[in-house]
Amino acid sequence: MLPAVLRLPSNPQVPARLLVASVLGGVATALCYVLLVHTAVGQRLDDAAYYGAVHAGSQHFGFIDAQLERIDERSLKLTMVAMFAIGLLRGRPILGIGGAVVAGGPVAAAHILRYHILDRAPFVVGSAIGNTFPSDHAAAAAGCAMALVLVVPPWLRGVAAILGGVFAAAIAAQVQVIGWHRASDSIGACLLAFVFASGVAGVLAWTRPGRARKKRRHWAALGIMAAASIVAIALGTVSAANGIGLPGGTASPAVQHHAYLAGLEVTIGVVALLLAALLLLLGDADLDDGWRKAMAAARDLLQQSRREASRSSAGGAALGPKEIGCALPEPAANQ
Repeated sequence: MLPAVLRLPSNPQVPARLLVASVLGGVATALCYVLLVHTAVGQRLDDAAYYGAVHAGSQHFGFIDAQLERIDERSLKLTMVAMFAIGLLRGRPILGIGGAVVAGGPVAAAHILRYHILDRAPFVVGSAIGNTFPSDHAAAAAGCAMALVLVVPPWLRGVAAILGGVFAAAIAAQVQVIGWHRASDSIGACLLAFVFASGVAGVLAWTRPGRARKKRRHWAALGIMAAASIVAIALGTVSAANGIGLPGGTASPAVQHHAYLAGLEVTIGVVALLLAALLLLLGDADLDDGWRKAMAAARDLLQQSRREASRSSAGGAALGPKEIGCALPEPAANQ
């Protein structure tokens, strides 16, 4: 009955790729923390980008602050309920639960990591803020974007990935513009969301695979996000290169400005790259074909087992004594 309920995949390549991607995302998150937070060079670059944001100033700070304040515990819970509701409306409650986990899990993990596990060694004296890795807001935005890609029908995944990517990139950049977080905080949070999204999708693809009705590869959406990622990372590289060699080192306002721009551009490129990777890994996989079909398959399997058992018992009862290997006692002689 268990294989009928879970419908283990005949082709495990999709879930295997997703689970491997989740592990690699975890490794990338750890590397981001170690290289940018736990090394002197990384802290100088990260702080230079942060001070560049502080010195840049913006007339939109009030507007950005008001928008970011809307991303709180209440809005996150509503988003998780919405993801579950989409799954229910599609007749896929397990997929809805998975979407809710992807939306809320990265935020909970980011909060635990930031306040209870990770620290920021004082390699750089005079840093304005302490440990801010990873960003709760960026984790919430990226998690919600990836959860949406997971729960919508396969034919809508390309549009969901683009819209969700724009939203996640905007929030991940805004927390840097407003001076709440460093670039590493946003990048690490988005990587953490990818760990949850690819991991949950991998588990669903392994245990609750659906059947895709039509092959859809979303090449247009993949092309848009790949181009955006390449352009953004290239611009970030150019901005970083322009700041290298300027007098004053990372304490120079000019160097800090270039570092600030590079941090924003690389963050946007990473978000686009992660959404494109998730879309490519999912492809046309229609996860969780619903409990009705699963239970119907299990019921059919149980009924088939009962029929076979009844036929076996009926066949055994119809056999004669010699056929079933039993010997009857000889009749008693008449006295």
